[in-house]
Amino acid sequence: MAAFLTQAGTLKARFPTKKTKDDAAHLMPQIEALMDRVFLARQKLLSLDASERTVVLHQFAQRFTQAYIRAKQRRGWLDFDDLIQKARQLLSDDRVAAWVLYRLDGGIDHILVDEAQDTSPTQWDVIRRLAEEFSSGEGARADVTRTIFVVGDKKQSIYSFQGADPREFDRMQREFGTKLGEAGQSLRDETLDYSFRSSPAILRLVDEVFKEAGHAGFDGGQHLAFNTDLPGRVDLWPLVPKPEKEDEQEWFDPLDRRSPEHQFRVLAKQVATQIKRMIDDPVLIPDKAGSRPVQPRDFLILVQRRGGIFPDIIRACKEMELPIAGADRLKVGAEIAVRDLGALL
Repeated sequence: MAAFLTQAGTLKARFPTKKTKDDAAHLMPQIEALMDRVFLARQKLLSLDASERTVVLHQFAQRFTQAYIRAKQRRGWLDFDDLIQKARQLLSDDRVAAWVLYRLDGGIDHILVDEAQDTSPTQWDVIRRLAEEFSSGEGARADVTRTIFVVGDKKQSIYSFQGADPREFDRMQREFGTKLGEAGQSLRDETLDYSFRSSPAILRLVDEVFKEAGHAGFDGGQHLAFNTDLPGRVDLWPLVPKPEKEDEQEWFDPLDRRSPEHQFRVLAKQVATQIKRMIDDPVLIPDKAGSRPVQPRDFLILVQRRGGIFPDIIRACKEMELPIAGADRLKVGAEIAVRDLGALL
């Protein structure tokens, strides 16, 4: 398998060598068919390995959750999920729900649901039960108009975060609209189509990416740039592949330092080089007075997480003498100097 595939699992483009292909041209159809079979077999092996790991993980989770529940009971503790479940039970229990809702009805005038795209079905159930009296037409105080305000953006949903389901956003909107309509009230559906931070070029790219993504829960809303004349450009760089084999490091090099051939180091250097090139050969950007050369403070590098390529970008920028803010959060105990002091003590 290693003869046919790279470490990333793709077929080797240079196997066999050109000379071998010429000398054994009559065997190439069989060799290529064998390579395809090996590639497909690797995919099945990976799937089997993933399924076996998933089974083990579920078996562990079953034991762990039971131990976790017992530990909370011994200490009399409740976690965040427990609070939501208890609130839901309290509002669903026929023996006490009516009394609880009656008491709350006299003290709640307004419900605000922020980041509603990340609200789970269980949380929505609590909100729905709290708002039942809002749409009943009458309440504890007839002279007070109770309101509910829900704000959310499905594009920003952290899917599955605490059980988040963006589809519940639409379902609850329809449900509130129906109930309010029955009570002679109206549900106002307002959308904010304008973006105040992006240029038209970037928004057009976003629309193109999600144009056929109806299955993702997006309703195809339009994106409009508030600053219509703001210039913009999107460059798509080729993916930096993982090296098949990295050069061996010296014995005195730190074990956690990546080699110069590592994909993170290569990409970080490309980013830093591009920034320095734009500063040294000045690129003009819009300014209140018209335009001005780009400066280091104009660059914002976004990463998915603090790990991964994050430290490599900081290192690459510093090597090119580019001013950079650096990490705003450090694991003090993981720093080499701190670990050395700990070992000495």
